[in-house]
Amino acid sequence: MTKRNLVMSMCACLMVAFLGACNPYPDGPLVSLSSKAKRVANTWKVEKATDDDGDDVTADLADDRYTLSEDGTALYRTKILGVSVELDGTWELTNDDASFRINVSDGSGLITLDQSFNIRRLAEDQFWLTSADDDDATLDLIPF
Repeated sequence: MTKRNLVMSMCACLMVAFLGACNPYPDGPLVSLSSKAKRVANTWKVEKATDDDGDDVTADLADDRYTLSEDGTALYRTKILGVSVELDGTWELTNDDASFRINVSDGSGLITLDQSFNIRRLAEDQFWLTSADDDDATLDLIPF
C-alpha cells in the first residue's frame, strides 16, 4: 500500500469514527446541516404512537398538533372529551440535546403537560421520541 493510500484510509477511518461518535440519536440522522432547534421548529402531527404497554394509540392522538418555534415557545392542540383545547408553554432540548422536554398548560392552569422524552431521530421531516419515564411509550411525529 502506498503512503498516500495509507493516509487516505486512516483519514476515512477517523472520519467514520468521528461522525459515529457525534450522533446523539439512535435512529439518526448521522449528519445534518440544520441546527437541532431549527429541526425541532415545525408544526408536528402524530404518525405513530404507543403507550407504556406497547399498544398502538395512534388513533387516540390523531387530532393532536405540536407547534414548536425555534425560540422555544410551544403550542399544543388536542381534544379532551371531544372538546378542542390549546395549551401554551415552552420546549427545550436537554441532556446535551439528546432529550426533549415540553411544558405547556391552558390559561387557567387546570390542564398541564410537562413531559420529557429521549430523542430517537431528529430530522426536518421526522421527530421520533421515547418517553423518558417509560421506554415502551413512543411518539413518532411528522410535519403537519
